[in-house]
Amino acid sequence: MPDLYAELATDEGRNSQIIPKIVAEANEGRHVLVLTNRIDHLRTLVEGIRNKVPKKLPVLQLHGQLKPGERARQREKLRDTACSRDSFVLVAIDKVAGEGFDLPVLDTPFLTMPISFKGRVVQNLGRVTRGDLTVDEVTVHDFHDVEVPVLDRMFHKRRRAIKSEGFRI
Repeated sequence: MPDLYAELATDEGRNSQIIPKIVAEANEGRHVLVLTNRIDHLRTLVEGIRNKVPKKLPVLQLHGQLKPGERARQREKLRDTACSRDSFVLVAIDKVAGEGFDLPVLDTPFLTMPISFKGRVVQNLGRVTRGDLTVDEVTVHDFHDVEVPVLDRMFHKRRRAIKSEGFRI
């Protein structure tokens, strides 16, 4: 799987489908959480998003290679941006935005790398289902890599997990 993830992370065609969807949601005023499991993919997504959104729209990132001080500054920027209710995009490594990470205004998760374990799917969706009473609608974006049988099977497992969490498909 690591080789397959590395290939997906650098797949320009796939990323060129993902990035415009993220940009469109951000431009609609959404609070977007983009999850990946590869640092190179995170950097590609951040660069692509920043090149397409207005300069004033925050595009933040959280990953394990940030020094503690920088990670603290990123989290502070996130809290400030979230309090302002302005649109933003947070691109994060799924494990860094894992347990203990709460930002209740998040309303639009993007699952950009295939996973199939229900517990991880539920945990990733938990980032946006933690109860900001002002969030009216959550839109989950998932990507179906139909051409690769193992990824196709993973998609269908995620779909069942997403549905079991009460999201319409």
